[in-house]
Amino acid sequence: MKVNYQILKDNIQQAAKEDLKILSTSSLRLYATDVRDAFVKYISSQVRTTYNEVVDTIPEEKQMDFLNLNSGYAISMTNWINSHPMDLPHIELDEEDNSMQTDGVDLRELVKKKEVQIVGAGTALSFLLLVSGLKYWALLAESLAIAFGIYEHKNQQEETRRINLQKEQELQNKINAYIATVEKNAMEWAKAAEKHSIQLLSGYNTK
Repeated sequence: MKVNYQILKDNIQQAAKEDLKILSTSSLRLYATDVRDAFVKYISSQVRTTYNEVVDTIPEEKQMDFLNLNSGYAISMTNWINSHPMDLPHIELDEEDNSMQTDGVDLRELVKKKEVQIVGAGTALSFLLLVSGLKYWALLAESLAIAFGIYEHKNQQEETRRINLQKEQELQNKINAYIATVEKNAMEWAKAAEKHSIQLLSGYNTK
C-alpha cells in the first residue's frame, strides 16, 4: 500500500478551513476529529485499492492466505485500523462545552452555535492558517483577544497590557502546539499503517 502524503496534508488543510473559523475548545476538538476521520477513510480506501491491484500477483500457494476472510490481507488491515486508533491530544481553552458530549455530531452543532453567537455579537474572527509543511500558525492577535476576553478595554495601564499580551501569547502557543500535535500524530499514524501493510504483503511474496 502506497500512501500519498500530499493528499493527507490537503485533508488537514480542508479540516482547518472548515472547522477553525472560530477558536474554542469545541472547534479544535472538531478539527482533530475530522482529521482522524479523513485519515481513516483514506487509508481504508487505499487498502481496498491495494487488495484489487495485487490479488492477481499473489503466488498460487499464497492465494488462499491472502483471500482468507478471517486472517487475510484486507481483514488484517481493517483489524489494525480498528485496534490502533489515532491519538488525539487533549485541549481545554474555556468552559463552554465541558458538559457536552465529544462525538463529531455534537461538536459540529456546538461549533455552529458558537459561530452564530460571535457573529451576532458583531465580532468577525479571521485568522491565517499556515498548515502542513510550515512551522507556524499565525493567528490574529485581536481575534484571540476578543474571542477569549483578554482585553478589558482599549485604554489600559501598561502593566495590565503587558500581562494581557503575555496571556495572549500563551494562548496562541497552546493553540499552535495543539494543531501541530494533531498533524504530527495523524502523519505518524498513516506511516504506521503503511508500514504494517508492507509487512503483511511481504508475507504473501507479492511480485
